[in-house]
Amino acid sequence: MTIQPKYQELLLDEDVRRWFENLKAKSVLMATVVLKNLGHYCELTHTNPREILNKAKSNDKDFRYEFADFVRDMGNKGKAGSYITRFKKVILSWLKFNGISLQLAFSISGENETPTIANEKFLCNEELARILRKATSRGRVVIAMMAFSGLRPESLGNYEGTDGLRLGDIKELKLSVRYNSIRFLLL
Repeated sequence: MTIQPKYQELLLDEDVRRWFENLKAKSVLMATVVLKNLGHYCELTHTNPREILNKAKSNDKDFRYEFADFVRDMGNKGKAGSYITRFKKVILSWLKFNGISLQLAFSISGENETPTIANEKFLCNEELARILRKATSRGRVVIAMMAFSGLRPESLGNYEGTDGLRLGDIKELKLSVRYNSIRFLLL
């Protein structure tokens, strides 16, 4: 699992570890991202998961107002609504796992917008060729399979690298050795 060391410390708390393991049962990648987001929130607000629970239990009104102030502060700093919304989802997940039902019902401007990919474009042939030239042999295979066949990264291999597509999975593929090199023939 690839967790930044500063957020891996969160797993020393038994409750956080249980929450993480529960999320991990569905998706390792999602659980890892959610843990990182909880760690980032704690870093931004100078708190920790235990304090979040204590504040939410003792006075949910104050906690809601603090979180609302956090949302407005992030918005004033120019953060995208989709960036801010992820903290809301993470906090609600953490609270719900710990038996705290809390409503954080307030508006977040642009919460469904994705400004970082809004102007994304397809690569032209020259750009793809330049990327392929710079890649390792393994990277070229991965790039080619994604670019020319439409495979998604998850079909090439899982997040932890323990399973993925193998040459034997492609029934139409025939391998032959010719002049000290391997030729791939798709029938």
